[in-house]
Amino acid sequence: FIKGVINVVYYDIKDIKVDKMNNLKTFPIILGVKNSLLMLHALNIIDLIILCYAVYIKIFPLYMISLALFTIYVYYYLLKGNVKNNKELIKYTYLMVDGECLLWPIVLLISKYAFNFFLH
Repeated sequence: FIKGVINVVYYDIKDIKVDKMNNLKTFPIILGVKNSLLMLHALNIIDLIILCYAVYIKIFPLYMISLALFTIYVYYYLLKGNVKNNKELIKYTYLMVDGECLLWPIVLLISKYAFNFFLH
C-alpha cells in the first residue's frame, strides 16, 4: 500500500500543472513539490521499517529482506523527481516508478534461491 501511495503522489508531481488547472487537491498542490517529496521520503523509510519488522517477527520469510534494496531505488528516483525539466521527470517516472514492480519478483526469486543455497 505504501509503495502505491508513493507512486501515485510521485505521478501527481508530474501532473501538477494540469491538476491545478482542473482544481484538483493533490498532495503536491496542497503541500508543494518539495514537501511532497519529503513526505515520500518519510513513507519510504516507514515502508523499510515495516518490512524489517515483518521479517523480524517472521510474518515474512528471511529472503524478503532483499526488498529493502528498493528503499535505495525509491530514494534515487525521489531525488531525481526534484528536477526543473519536466521531460527529465517523465523519463524517470515511466522508467523507474513503473519498472519497480517488475523487478520485485526477480529480486525475490534470486534472493530466495541465494538464501536457500547459503543457509542450507
